[in-house]
Amino acid sequence: MKTEDLIQLNADLQTKLTKVNEEYYGDLLVYVRTMSFLRDEQQTEEVLLSILQDILDAQKSDITAEEYFGKNPKEFADEILQQLSVNLIDTGKLVIYAIGAYFLFSALPSLINPTTAFDLGTFFVTGIYVGFFSVAALWLLGKSIYQSQRPFKVTAALLGALLFIGGIALSIRISTPLKVYFNGLLGSVVILIIALIIGYILSKQADKKLWLPFVPVLSTSALLGILSRVPIFSNFFDFSTQHGKIVLIIMLSIALFLQFMLLIWIGRKSKQAK
Repeated sequence: MKTEDLIQLNADLQTKLTKVNEEYYGDLLVYVRTMSFLRDEQQTEEVLLSILQDILDAQKSDITAEEYFGKNPKEFADEILQQLSVNLIDTGKLVIYAIGAYFLFSALPSLINPTTAFDLGTFFVTGIYVGFFSVAALWLLGKSIYQSQRPFKVTAALLGALLFIGGIALSIRISTPLKVYFNGLLGSVVILIIALIIGYILSKQADKKLWLPFVPVLSTSALLGILSRVPIFSNFFDFSTQHGKIVLIIMLSIALFLQFMLLIWIGRKSKQAK
C-alpha cells in the first residue's frame, strides 16, 4: 500500500477505538509521526497501522491498549523509532513543503498584483529559517506529547512562538536588491505552474477534505493574478487604483467567506462521522 493509503486506512480504523484506547493511541500516533522526521515515512505508517490493528484485536477481548502495550507508551514509542530506517529524502520533502508554503505566502502579493516586487534575496534567507523552523516545531510538538510538567509545555509553546515571530521579523527587516516583478506573460506562467503543482499535491492527499477550505482563496488569488495581467481586463483589475482595491477586497472577502463555510461544513461532517 502507498503511504497515503496507509494514512487513510489508519484514520478510518481509529473511529473503531474506544475513548480510552483512542486517547492512548492518539498520543502515540502524534509522538511517533513528529519524532520520526528523519525516518522512513512508509515504514513509520506501516508500524503505526500494525499497532492500531493489535489494539483493535485486544479491544475485542476487553483488553485496553495500556494493558497490552504497557503504562509507559513513550518508552514503547522510542523503541519503535529506533527500529525505523533513516530516510533523509522524506525529511527533505518536509522541508521543501514548508519552504514551498512560505514561498506561496510571501509571493502572493506579487502574484496578485503585477506592480508589487518579490524580493528573492529575502526569500532565500528566510526560506532557510523556515526549513529550520519546520523541523524545530515538529520536535517541540513531539516532546510535549508525553510531558505532564506544565513548565516544559509553557516553555515549548513560548519557544515555538518566538521562533515564529522571529521568522516574521526576519522577512520584514531584510531587504535586498534582488527584486523581480511577475508581470505580463511571466507572471501568468508562474501562477499557472504554481496552480498545477498545488493541484497535483492536493490530488495526492489521502484526506482531501482537510485541504478543501483553502481552494476558494487559492483559486481566487490565481484568477485575480491572471486577469490583472490580461490586457483587456488589466484596467478593471488594476489594484494600484481605488477601484481595483475595492474589487480585490470584495473578491477575496467572498473567497474567505466560502473558506469559513467549508470549515464549518467539514467540522459538522467530522462530528457526524464520530
